[in-house]
Amino acid sequence: MNSYSKAPFNFVRLPERPVIRYSSIDELPGHDNYRGKNGEELLSGYIEYTLTAETPTPIIVSGGIEEMDGYRHARFFENVEGKKAIPGNTIRGMVRSNLQILSFSNILGGVNEKGKYLNSDIQDSRFLFRDVAGNNSLSRKYANIMGIVPGKRIAENVHAGYIMKEGKFYKYIPAKKINNMPYIRIDEIELRKIADPDLEIKYMYTRKLLEYEEKIHELNKIIAEAEDKGKDKEQEDLVKKAKNELNGILNDCKNNGYEPYCADISFEIDNQNNKIIKVGKRGKYTYSGVILSGGWILGKRSHYIVGEEDSSIAAIKIDDSIIDDYKKDLILTKKEKKTVKSSRDREIQVEKRKDKSEKNDSNEGFYALPERGKKKPFFYINHAGIFHFGFTPYMRLFYRNSVFDYIPETYKAVEGISYSEALFGFIGRFHGGKNVHYKSRLSFEDAVIIGDAQEYSENGIGLVLAAPKPTCYHIYLEQKKNADKKKLNTYEDDSNEENNFKIRGIKQYWLKDRIIVPKEEVKKENVVVYLHPLKERTKFKGRIYFNNLYADELGLLLWSLRLEDNCYQTIGMAKPFGFGRVKVGDIKLHVEDLNKKYSEFCFDYEKTEDIDKYISLYKEDFSKKYLNGNSIENSKPVEELITIKSQILPIKYCEYMGFNEYRKKGYFPKIIEWIEITKNEGNDNYKNIKKT
Repeated sequence: MNSYSKAPFNFVRLPERPVIRYSSIDELPGHDNYRGKNGEELLSGYIEYTLTAETPTPIIVSGGIEEMDGYRHARFFENVEGKKAIPGNTIRGMVRSNLQILSFSNILGGVNEKGKYLNSDIQDSRFLFRDVAGNNSLSRKYANIMGIVPGKRIAENVHAGYIMKEGKFYKYIPAKKINNMPYIRIDEIELRKIADPDLEIKYMYTRKLLEYEEKIHELNKIIAEAEDKGKDKEQEDLVKKAKNELNGILNDCKNNGYEPYCADISFEIDNQNNKIIKVGKRGKYTYSGVILSGGWILGKRSHYIVGEEDSSIAAIKIDDSIIDDYKKDLILTKKEKKTVKSSRDREIQVEKRKDKSEKNDSNEGFYALPERGKKKPFFYINHAGIFHFGFTPYMRLFYRNSVFDYIPETYKAVEGISYSEALFGFIGRFHGGKNVHYKSRLSFEDAVIIGDAQEYSENGIGLVLAAPKPTCYHIYLEQKKNADKKKLNTYEDDSNEENNFKIRGIKQYWLKDRIIVPKEEVKKENVVVYLHPLKERTKFKGRIYFNNLYADELGLLLWSLRLEDNCYQTIGMAKPFGFGRVKVGDIKLHVEDLNKKYSEFCFDYEKTEDIDKYISLYKEDFSKKYLNGNSIENSKPVEELITIKSQILPIKYCEYMGFNEYRKKGYFPKIIEWIEITKNEGNDNYKNIKKT
């Protein structure tokens, strides 16, 4: 398995083009008329179902993360009556994800008057990257943009300045250069020697580091000379031994209380040697500025001095889109809180990294943007029309392209309306010279627990809820099967006729044969969340109300809820660790009899209908209208969805990779490819799976 990448999830591919159910907004059914535009009788009613947590996987649908005794806990959601329940929004998301795939719906939706995709199920993010020491195409691009020259102590293309918020906008002023240098890097050993003792500098290492100065110099010399001589086995062993010894020294001297910092200073310069010789409090020495350093990394000893702002230059506005992308990256990298709303519309904070670099107010964190009226030192580059910035010199750079650049053109600016939009509604879609809204014709109740709630573990299960992000280009973007890792597609590359690639598709989690409980030492990490799931076999009961659906739409809704008889769903937290495998069953369809409802004085106007009748009707209708009579069940997207929802994999085939595996950036197989690979590796649980 070493030649492949693996993950707890995979992707259902996008169809070549989305299917349009309604050619115009004007064709959509009204909400207050039980007949269609051509007089057809529409269907209203509700679907009852049960949802059971399957053995051996407990379930956790959290109402938010709370602090308790210095630890973070996620407890099961409770409704307004205090009963354990799965929020209607969770069921809605599960059904919608399936429905999009089963109907070839447009994941982007329509555009508003400004050409924005307000209803897109995929966020158009421009990701950031940093690849200093990698041996691939991206690391070379990073070095070129930064202006990294081997042997030099700074990146030549990086400038320093001060970022501020004025009104709604962010602006910056360049810093004064220091002896014609944009900023000065200073080693911690040297800083210990020249900094005044009363200066509040946060050191990465204790003073004990000074005792190893000569040894560190000797080891660095050995490493540099060996690397210059080439990569034969003898030199590699020499480098490895020297680095291990050096890291041992640095670990021994590590200051466990260190956190990123920035402090006002003054300093003196030896102009002849272009060297800073004294650092003290602001006002004591000739020159003014700041000193700072970012997060602790083993081997790093750099602090950076930035001159004061150059008041002769007017503040320069930073483009709003760049600021928005930076904010998204803060959330993606857990340097910022993300606020969402639960089904009861109370705000909760999710998956925030408990890092000593952060204050209680995330806006005060080292990497956060300044508040209105305040300013912070920062570093920036203007390159090829893109403004890059960060709060340390070796910043994360913006990719040239965004996610939407890798979505097929057939999905963009589509006039018609797909099944997903028609059923779940939309906002701000441009039509007839104005933005039009359309309310959902579906309503999802909370699925409430049946019987008593029993927790899986009295003390909770500690997990680190980290995961590969969409920035992992070798997993999230299509790649050629035998591509060298130096030639992998990244967000820096253009998709064109010669190399046509796109996003892999819609993420779905594998079903796992058991849950992963971490080792005891992992539980001690300060990024852990203690989950309090309910036991397997816990059962919930819920309802989905529908209003004015065509028969094919009702069939699609039912299929999206049930899938096939051998399928499961995955919901809630910790899906990568095997939690949340559930079975939807006991589905009962209640359809209103409109003749009884409106023609007779009768309160018993609902009738129970056969769900298979409607599901079969949808499959046949869709296959005939949109697939030239070919069965929708044999289409690649549907085949992949049913496969990943029905095949239970041993953990070893669907767990996160370790660092050494991940850095190889091996080929990430498609869903059915991966099933075939695991079968050939000796896992004989899977039969009759077609090859791609």
